[in-house]
Amino acid sequence: MTKRRRWTDELVIEEIKRIYSNEEPLSPRYINRNYGGLYRQAYNRFGSWRQAVELVTSLDYEDVLTCKRWTKDLVVEAIKERIDNGLSLTAGVLVNEDKRLHDASCTHFGSWRNAVTAAGFNYDIVLDEGNLRRSKKCTKYTVDDVKSFICERYAQGKRLSSGYISSEFRHMAHAAQYRFGGWKEAITYAGVPYEDVREDESANLAGHLFEDLLGNLFNDLCISYTKYEHEKWRPDFILSKEHWIDAKLSEWTSSIPTTIQNYEPHVRRLTIVYMRGRNHACSLSDKTEIVSVYQLLEYLNEERRSYYLERIQEIENKINTSEIGSHSHKETA
Repeated sequence: MTKRRRWTDELVIEEIKRIYSNEEPLSPRYINRNYGGLYRQAYNRFGSWRQAVELVTSLDYEDVLTCKRWTKDLVVEAIKERIDNGLSLTAGVLVNEDKRLHDASCTHFGSWRNAVTAAGFNYDIVLDEGNLRRSKKCTKYTVDDVKSFICERYAQGKRLSSGYISSEFRHMAHAAQYRFGGWKEAITYAGVPYEDVREDESANLAGHLFEDLLGNLFNDLCISYTKYEHEKWRPDFILSKEHWIDAKLSEWTSSIPTTIQNYEPHVRRLTIVYMRGRNHACSLSDKTEIVSVYQLLEYLNEERRSYYLERIQEIENKINTSEIGSHSHKETA
């Protein structure tokens, strides 16, 4: 007698991953015809086949419906077509304009960089184009614009620390860097005493650096995401409406319980990725898991893993230097 399968959410997800890894179609018609039990369970547990597929994979559902199958040759052809049409090859632009091509590139070449290189283009030149595009955004803010922004917030008693502005007003922070060489120089130019607005920014700076590093790591791992798009909360990375990721410097960061309390009501899955702490992954609740960034590095090749280990060490050095400086200041005070 055949043992009856006991379905769970996890088993549904594993089955979808297995079918996807076997390069079988994921269209609802194909699945319903060949895996009827899975299709019904996905519908019952996740609300629709589409939601289940988007939760498990980074596929564009329009490709799923049409059973479009990318190949390496089609990816290379699409990249060359973008060049012929004068379109950008930077990853940030591509994710917004043609996410399907980006995902297919990661699937067949391991990363967008590798796909661009395979198409015969120098990726460093592509990166230079992205830097130029960002610098042009900065130029729309004049010296007076930056000064007025600072003076108005200072007069209103609002926060002006570098860490806060970099998080909440990134274009203005970039403009200050472009126009003055840094946020401190912009504050000084505006006639505001820097000590009046300075906060203990070592943790803030390190936090932003780690968040940026994690975003680049997700790109290398072909994990698609958006940022800061919820109407109320600001998770660092949104993989889907059902799955959010937040970056923390430490496994023991005091804000983790608050993050869980605020975010869990809005998602089916919450992942917290941290830098400092034990190299492990574990569940904190039915919805929340906590994962060391070092666990994610295991999925990279040796060259990219070494790159990220160096970047993490740089962040650690910044934190350690600040902690030593703070301790010395207290001793001599």
